Amino acid sequence: MSNNQYLGETHIHLECVNSTNDYIKTNCLSYPEGTVVTADTQTSGKGRLGRIWESGDSGSLYMSVLLKPDVKSVFLPLITLMCGLAVCNALKELGIPNCKIKWPNDIVCDNKKLCGILCESTITNGKIHIISGIGINLNNAEFPPAIAEKACSLYSVTGKTFDKSKVMSSVLSHLQILYDEYKKCPTFFLDEYKEHCISLNRQVSFNKNDRNITAIATDIDNTGSLICLLNGKSYAVSSGEVTVQGIY
Repeated sequence: MSNNQYLGETHIHLECVNSTNDYIKTNCLSYPEGTVVTADTQTSGKGRLGRIWESGDSGSLYMSVLLKPDVKSVFLPLITLMCGLAVCNALKELGIPNCKIKWPNDIVCDNKKLCGILCESTITNGKIHIISGIGINLNNAEFPPAIAEKACSLYSVTGKTFDKSKVMSSVLSHLQILYDEYKKCPTFFLDEYKEHCISLNRQVSFNKNDRNITAIATDIDNTGSLICLLNGKSYAVSSGEVTVQGIY
């Protein structure tokens, strides 16, 4: 870690916790920006849309990073995309082939999920805090039956085992590079993100006003919404589940 890297300068490691995100959320006023909490196991690991993230002591990396951005609220959703790009860039640096981002921030390899990211916000004393939870399947040789066909790990992709601290350091390094620029210009990374986004120019399905819609994802706007086109009509999807044809 370089001398000027503040992401991870404060690092709290726990053997077991309900959720690394919740741990930071409860203590966010006590910790400086860039604090990282890791855990061997989580009893209530979180996924997007209220899902449970499988968090046994399986060699996976479970980490949460505390960010305190001073940007307009309209740009806060971009942090989710930025974290996805940071992880993607880190894994490519570590020699993982064919890493792509499924909007907004799942990392996939060979059309299977390799990493999940959950960014949560909390406002305390009038200040916004973002907690970015990152779970990466590192050395998992197998998965529970319910996700066995949908998930992969660095080990299953490469046949090699990976050191948690090295992976964490690479992710934090790439995240800080992006985050420092994001604070100056929140949209600066979107072109690079789009180059890695496997959702674009593909058929996707999503719910809009209680209606299931299948359309073509064509772009990502400056607030991080996925722009989809159907019969000449444009839809901006900012949240919820988006299914991409051919990907889990």
